[in-house]
Amino acid sequence: AFQHILKKQSVVLIGEFGFPDEFESVVKIIWTLLLKSLNEEETNEEREMEASVRGHFKLNILSAIGILYMASIHIGLPVYTSDFLRWLSSAKLPFFKANDCLPKSWREKLPNYYLGLLEGVKVPRNGQLFVKVAQLCVRTQFTTNFNCQLRYEGLVFKLTTCFLFPPQFYIFTIK
Repeated sequence: AFQHILKKQSVVLIGEFGFPDEFESVVKIIWTLLLKSLNEEETNEEREMEASVRGHFKLNILSAIGILYMASIHIGLPVYTSDFLRWLSSAKLPFFKANDCLPKSWREKLPNYYLGLLEGVKVPRNGQLFVKVAQLCVRTQFTTNFNCQLRYEGLVFKLTTCFLFPPQFYIFTIK
């Protein structure tokens, strides 16, 4: 069910926001690595003890947003967490009632607990998305396996145009 929602969100980003087609493949790779790490945790008793001490990783709809953000970083898209939060707030990206993306037969079979995990109740605040992305990065060894350099040029351009700085500011900052 989680994977189905993640795919729907990827399709929305590719179709409506112009993300490249390769985005979906990168999302699948990150998802596969996350599943592998979760499977290893279940089979390794030592890690279970560590998880109980540090707090258990919880897979929920916010995890999907974190995976999408990580994939956009790897590809080098000029997309930031604020963009994802804006898309969630405006309901342009499936988040609130995301379980409605599931086929009706799946929703009927899933327990309410899991349906609740697949439903965004409110837009993440106070760094919740950053914490989830950090957890996902550790789980998937993102910095080892992927390009994790944030493209700042787009952010500087957004800030330059937003605050009406002269164009020279952008050129000076990029250098």
